[in-house]
Amino acid sequence: MTTRTRPVPDDIVDVPVLDLNAGANEKMRYFLIGPRADDRVSAAGYKLVVVLPGGKGGANFNPFVCRIFKNALPAGCSVAQPVAFKRTADQQIVWPTRMSKVPGQQFATEDSVEAVIKDVRAEHKLDDRHIYTLSWSSGGPAAYAVSLAENSPVTGSFGAMSVFKPDQLPSLDRAKGRAYYLYHSQNDRVCPYRMAAEAEISDSRKRDWRPSTDGPAGSSLGDPPARPMRPHRPHLPCAAAARLPGHSQ
Repeated sequence: MTTRTRPVPDDIVDVPVLDLNAGANEKMRYFLIGPRADDRVSAAGYKLVVVLPGGKGGANFNPFVCRIFKNALPAGCSVAQPVAFKRTADQQIVWPTRMSKVPGQQFATEDSVEAVIKDVRAEHKLDDRHIYTLSWSSGGPAAYAVSLAENSPVTGSFGAMSVFKPDQLPSLDRAKGRAYYLYHSQNDRVCPYRMAAEAEISDSRKRDWRPSTDGPAGSSLGDPPARPMRPHRPHLPCAAAARLPGHSQ
């Protein structure tokens, strides 16, 4: 366990962050952001948001994720940000899953997220009703896979500006009883909006998928935004549904 040692932007210097390895596996690195020392938490425990960033899924997203924690989440929430592990120099899939594998894969994103949640649970009481994922761009497919894994602890998923490929996912029947909010621009030129629409159509019987057409007007978010995130009311309770700015290609 280590505390953050790199320079910290002034606006998030007060955000508590630990740089950890889940299950003592150095390849399962993650940041635990929060809880705040003065947090008032319910008897049920902390709500947890697991963030799978887009782009290369690297540690450089941490300031952005810290701003999500500070500006978009209510008291009683913590954030876990896994860091994507690159197995080979030419690896194409940022967040490999059990169905979308890469050479040299020793574990899938589902495994690392489950290990992270277990790791956090060992230190903090978690409210099992409120364990969410927030993902965008390259993190989206893995977040779908995590939520659809057998006995997944994830109860809600917020996916922004990402793709939906059901042939690379477990059965959508496992989505029953879980909440999904899809945030996408109809003008997205990298991750087609039609995929968000197809996700909604694919599971229309369950009505758990909620596509949004009011997403950013640019394309998918690749690199961390330079400007601080502004406070924004979450669409789902503690689901980190802050507006993720896009950029034009």
